[in-house]
Amino acid sequence: MKSGSLIYSCDAITDIADQTDIGNIFVEKSLLQGKTGQITFSVRQVGDSEGSTWINESFNCVTK
Repeated sequence: MKSGSLIYSCDAITDIADQTDIGNIFVEKSLLQGKTGQITFSVRQVGDSEGSTWINESFNCVTK
């Protein structure tokens, strides 16, 4: 994630993948200023003996 993004904890997005325990949404500050920016959803998937994996999905956004 780019530094300066706002981070929101969101337990509801842990439903997008099996065996997840942490969910965060990263919002670039530029979106709050009416500019182009990115929103990223990130969840930590756990449940196997090899540890955890982060699943990330990013969307480029344009405000109008």
